[in-house]
Amino acid sequence: MKTIALYNPAAGSVTADGGDRLRAVLEEAGVRDADLVEVDRADCDNQLRRLAEANPDLFIVWGGDGTLRSALGTVGQATPNLLLLPGGTMNMLTKSIHGDKPW
Repeated sequence: MKTIALYNPAAGSVTADGGDRLRAVLEEAGVRDADLVEVDRADCDNQLRRLAEANPDLFIVWGGDGTLRSALGTVGQATPNLLLLPGGTMNMLTKSIHGDKPW
């Protein structure tokens, strides 16, 4: 299964070691060999378009509301297999979708 996981270390609760933390959680869940990609804050929308063109089986995005909103608008049009993980300070978007549940 081809998995791409985009993370934004500038988001409120992701931190600089977010890639390592995300990889550990994915591997614990049985998702091996995921492509972990740090968000390009200067060109996030184009980065998301390019990543969506890779047609992953699962696209994971961990970041704040802005990153997740961009992912929904861009990747959400290309694949139904989009997993949004709350990584911001307020996480209003994911709370409105899933409630206040931890991932």
